[in-house]
Amino acid sequence: MTALEKKRLYHFTNAAAARTILGDRRLKISFSYAVNDPFELKPFCFQNRGNYEAWIKFVQEHSQTQGFLSFSEDFRSPAMWGLYGDRHRGVCLGFDIENFPKDDQELLVKMRYQEEDSFPLLTAEIAQNPRNKPGIMDHVKRTKSRHWEHEKEWRVYVSLAPEEERQKRSGDSDFFTEFEEGLQLKEILLGCYATEKEEDFRALVDPQSGVEVAKVQPSHWAFEMEKPN
Repeated sequence: MTALEKKRLYHFTNAAAARTILGDRRLKISFSYAVNDPFELKPFCFQNRGNYEAWIKFVQEHSQTQGFLSFSEDFRSPAMWGLYGDRHRGVCLGFDIENFPKDDQELLVKMRYQEEDSFPLLTAEIAQNPRNKPGIMDHVKRTKSRHWEHEKEWRVYVSLAPEEERQKRSGDSDFFTEFEEGLQLKEILLGCYATEKEEDFRALVDPQSGVEVAKVQPSHWAFEMEKPN
């Protein structure tokens, strides 16, 4: 995907959180230490405990300044609705996201899923060589176990502003990215078991915005969710 090309991606959540997101027009930033994968940013064979502990310290420091927004490339997955869409009672928000590079690195990243026994070795010598840092960081930002491949995850990596960094080091944990030109809301999809009405969510957005609001339903032809015709 080239710079400034837009990608339609989806964020699953519960109905109450969706109302807050739409009302505030912002998404909450995730940090590596607070996600549901214990291997987050750690897809390596560390050889010994000392190397592992040194890397954990680096990851903790990295998380003081860097976070990410998490999306899926597909709203059709029943598993994603079940896991992240409040058991099909929640909401899936569709965004058009620009893949604009910054400092020669892509901010929008498609995750790769690898086999469990294919950890590359990360020794102290490799980690401490400045020439290896770009490749190491690219690997950790893109790599997860194949057990997560059903998520079809994409991420937008976010750097905290200096004031936000100070707040985070002081104990704050909630930080957000505002809706903007590069993060445009395009769809509001309600789960098939949602009790909220489409018109209630339609009232939360500008009627001139062209945002589509619909309630998904199980397909009659495949194991997937679909929009009504």
